[in-house]
Amino acid sequence: MAASRTGEFYFQAMAWISLIVVIAGFGLLQLLMPEASSPFGPLVIAHAVVFFAWYALLVTQPHLIKAGNYVQHRKFGFASLAIAVLILVLGYLATAGAYARPGWSIAGMDPAGSVIFPLTDIVNFAIVYTLGFALRANAIAHKRLMLLAGLLMLDPAFARLWGSLGLAGPLIPLSELALFGSLLVYDWRTL
Repeated sequence: MAASRTGEFYFQAMAWISLIVVIAGFGLLQLLMPEASSPFGPLVIAHAVVFFAWYALLVTQPHLIKAGNYVQHRKFGFASLAIAVLILVLGYLATAGAYARPGWSIAGMDPAGSVIFPLTDIVNFAIVYTLGFALRANAIAHKRLMLLAGLLMLDPAFARLWGSLGLAGPLIPLSELALFGSLLVYDWRTL
């Protein structure tokens, strides 16, 4: 029982860390530095709400498992299908909208080169989420894949967070790699 609780604590903590990164990178930055943010059109608002819903779900699901509420966990899991589809659609539309804006750039690249970052996130999320959903009967694989799906989408939040502090560049992938690495270390120690 103790190992199970420790394991659930790890996944709860990682989900909270992901949510905090998203809030810090987008929510707090929006309040503290509105000039660094995108305009709030309906698409950006929908994109923000759906992505926040994903991270709220990522935080909620391990708590439901720890509490033994498997029925609600399953219901939210099926609801995550709609969220995942919206993530893919709105992620693509937000990327297309950014591409159409003059001067849009990621990492100093031209707009055509910049689309590789968000489109890679979208494809990676689709693959990992689909695997996680398909393997939902295998708890060990399922929770790792769902966590990984959330971690794969953190680079925009890290980029905004570190960029606002003047610390962008290598710190963005290093931050994500540290979170991925923690999962590897956790698995090495527990499995």
